[in-house]
Amino acid sequence: MNDHIKEEIPLYLAGGLTESRNRQIEAHAAACEKCRAALAKARSKQARGKREALKKAAPDRVPNFFLARQGKGVSQPSTHGSPYKVVFVLLLLVGAGYWGYNRWFKSVEVSESEPVPADEAPADVPAQEPQMPEPKELLQLPVLKSWKGPESAIIEPRVVVARRPEVFEKLWIEMQATEPRPQVDFGTSVVLAIFAGASPLGTTIELGRIEGTDEIYAPYRIVRPPSLMPGTTSPAPTSGVSHPYFIAAVVKTDRKIKLSRREAR
Repeated sequence: MNDHIKEEIPLYLAGGLTESRNRQIEAHAAACEKCRAALAKARSKQARGKREALKKAAPDRVPNFFLARQGKGVSQPSTHGSPYKVVFVLLLLVGAGYWGYNRWFKSVEVSESEPVPADEAPADVPAQEPQMPEPKELLQLPVLKSWKGPESAIIEPRVVVARRPEVFEKLWIEMQATEPRPQVDFGTSVVLAIFAGASPLGTTIELGRIEGTDEIYAPYRIVRPPSLMPGTTSPAPTSGVSHPYFIAAVVKTDRKIKLSRREAR
């Protein structure tokens, strides 16, 4: 090869030669200093042309900071301050987003708390201690009617509170009483029945004062006959066994009634 290689360099760099001719040019440039310098110069010119084309094709508003760090030739930003405009726009976007988030968060917080309007808000009110419910007033149940006897077919001790007529009727049948069942108005009355069980003859039942608040207590006593004759040291007759009962109709109440036995004194 000779100096004609310089004329073929543009075609070589453009890829317009055959592969065999490319190898010949590369071999000549490796041996010829002038041709090697011409090839390097042409390559540098070609690279510069490509960079110029890229700069013209890319937006000139954003500087190429990467090329600037590498020490490449980069055109300086214009005096119009385009990078500063970009930074300013970014700051505006960030500020708008932060403002919108705070506004949304506060609106959600206000809607959840539902504050009382200022004109409806109460003044400072001292905290009140929890109040215990007031106890119900003491209630006394007077006895309207009573029935008693020394004998019934119910031979075990028992107490009954009858609030319905069918309960009282069933109880009276179980007693096997000879007299007719007493008429009781269960719209205004409650029946209390006490059975002493097997007891000595002469045993009686006494009903105390019926009263209470939350619960109504009905105390009763079973009074047995004395073991001695009055004024003597002789024992009183105790032959025979009875099954006394005591039934009372008292004023009706919805509170619970509890029959409670008290020992006779």
